[in-house]
Amino acid sequence: LPFGRKGGSEFIESLKDARLFWRHYDGWEHVVVFDGDGISAAIGNIWYDTDPGSKNSTIKNAGFMVVRYEGDCPDTTLEPHHLTDMLPKMDGRSRVDFESAAFNKSWRVFSTDAKAAFDRFDQSTLEFLEATPFKPTIEFVGGVLVLELDHSEMYQESYREKVIRWVEDFSKAVPDDLMAPMKMLDR
Repeated sequence: LPFGRKGGSEFIESLKDARLFWRHYDGWEHVVVFDGDGISAAIGNIWYDTDPGSKNSTIKNAGFMVVRYEGDCPDTTLEPHHLTDMLPKMDGRSRVDFESAAFNKSWRVFSTDAKAAFDRFDQSTLEFLEATPFKPTIEFVGGVLVLELDHSEMYQESYREKVIRWVEDFSKAVPDDLMAPMKMLDR
């Protein structure tokens, strides 16, 4: 992880249990790191070479943003509905349904503790996620928020700024005891 300062190892340890973040990668590219004012975060592409030194080698890429948060949340994934919805989940997390039928239609939520996850996300969180046109796959794991992003867009400054502003807005929409409101960019 591109964190050289104190606390970087905490990201590595937390991300070992992540379902979204790749367990194996060779490096980061186009990284922006926030490391100060109570915020530890990084956004960028990770990559790996499928068969180093071979003619059949392919470079695989994925875009991610990882953000340390101080609150408490069971390992939980929030994903917008898409074509893979019919595939069964094999990761030991239970489906969490909320009282909002519109939210449940737009998002699927899975958690290691369905009741605790239900209690962590309030009405303002659900309304924010329902209303936002930008719908990344989201994971809370071990004190780290992980967003899976479109790696082909990560080279564009405007896309990275959109993601960072989205995280700022998301941090204001979730309960403060889960994640304190963040300000990473000047408006």
